[in-house]
Formats: sequence, C-alpha cells, structure tokens
Amino acid sequence: MSAQLNLSDAYLNLFSRRTATSMRSRRVLPRYLDWLLADVPLREALVYDIGGGNGLISFYAAERGAREIVCIEPLRDGSHDGMLHAFESAKAEVRNGERVRLVNADLDTFRTPSSEVADVVILHNVVNHLDEDACRILHTGDEEARQSFLRQFRTLNEIMRSGGTLVVADA
Repeated sequence: MSAQLNLSDAYLNLFSRRTATSMRSRRVLPRYLDWLLADVPLREALVYDIGGGNGLISFYAAERGAREIVCIEPLRDGSHDGMLHAFESAKAEVRNGERVRLVNADLDTFRTPSSEVADVVILHNVVNHLDEDACRILHTGDEEARQSFLRQFRTLNEIMRSGGTLVVADA
C-alpha cells in the first residue's frame, strides 16, 4: 500500500514544504519515505528517531501506526531556532502527533526513563553527526575514530530490542 494513500494532508502539507528541494513535492516525499521504510515494521512499534530534527521521520512513523515515537535531537549543533517550533506545530497538526515526543539529548546522553528498548531505531542523515571529528578521518583507518563509531553502535544496540530494526541512511 502506498504511503501517499495513507499520509494525512496535514503531514504532506507541512513536510513537503520543509524538506530538501529534491523532496518538496507532495508526490516525491511519500515515494521516498515508502522506499526508505518499506520493510520496516512500524505498526505498534516503539521508535527512536536519532537526530530527528523537525520530526520528518518521527511523524511519518506516527502516521504509519507506530505506538510511540521518541525524536532524539540535541537541539544544538546542526539544529536551528525554527526546528523546535516546526516540531511543535507538526505535533499539533499531524494525525497521531500526540504519539511523538521530543527529547533534548544526543545518543551518548539519551537513556530511556523506563529502560524500554525500541523496536525500531532510525538514523536519517545523521550518522556523521554521531562523532563528526571521527567521521572526517574514519576512512584513513584511524583506530580512535573506529573505536568511537563502535561505541556509538554499541549504544544503539543497547537501546534496541534483540531482533529490532536499525535504519541508517545518509547522503
């Protein structure tokens, strides 16, 4: 079933205007999200959207039936003043927006209050932000950079249930 048939007009109106130029159309955004998350079991899932920004993926997961979505955004490096406002307006307008909450944290400091592990963890266009300095030199074989990313992925493993789904997409 196509996401275009399931996504609310509120979602499409908000996010088709807010996404990158290549995704501005109401046609392209649902196709892209359908492709990206085609095999991801979102229905009734607990989803952690790491570096979720204004909530593009978080609110998509809510629209697709996730029971709870935690958008984890450090609201500092890479974020801007309008990001929080955009998130809050989407929460008020998008179908099932009440299922989404924003947590001001990065991956190193985020811990679930109830120790509940996620069914799905998504990193959409943020993997390089996990450790930007290490990312710049990772290709050189630098052992410290490698260890930094291994630590980050161990943390991802700790906050996700066994057999859960990890989605990592970047440009």
